[in-house]
Amino acid sequence: NMILEANGNAESMMNASNTFAQLEYYKDSKNLMLNCMDRALDKTRRVQDHLLSASVQDRRLLTDLSIRYKELVEEEIPETVPDEIRKALNSRKREFSIRANECDYLIALIDMENSKDPEILRTAAETFENLGKFRDASKRMDEAKKKSMSASYERAEQAMKWAYEPEQFEEAASLFEELGDYRDSVLQASICRKKAVRKE
Repeated sequence: NMILEANGNAESMMNASNTFAQLEYYKDSKNLMLNCMDRALDKTRRVQDHLLSASVQDRRLLTDLSIRYKELVEEEIPETVPDEIRKALNSRKREFSIRANECDYLIALIDMENSKDPEILRTAAETFENLGKFRDASKRMDEAKKKSMSASYERAEQAMKWAYEPEQFEEAASLFEELGDYRDSVLQASICRKKAVRKE
């Protein structure tokens, strides 16, 4: 009934999958859970076509799906489970891993396109790096790193702009120094340090 009422809605499909997950290996609950998860992912993966309008709900669903698929990869199937079901689930573990990667990839894409927070962008870059050769993750990693550096530079600029007390200039200098030789960070850090000394 939950599946019939879902009407293609990804969140409803996830709710149905959660119910089947609680039933574990009762009858065909595991297959129905997987079916609902796959359908939820199929609906949610469309977010790639409109990343800028991706919602918090889209991201949460992808996070839930990623966790669930990874649990399936790691799951030890009890001996009491019929051989047919155990073999079927074991044979699909690579598939579950790929789907978990797809979820993580989409989450990182959403964050990269919608955030200006250096830490979030850095985490997106790390996610792409961990995905290795999955799709164009390597190219996306470079893109996320550049955006993270740019966002960090802007943060340092703002800190310098609003600095007044010596410790505020010191903080701005530290932010520039964390960027190494990115753009004119070395010069800006030096300027901040000198202003801090003058203020003292």
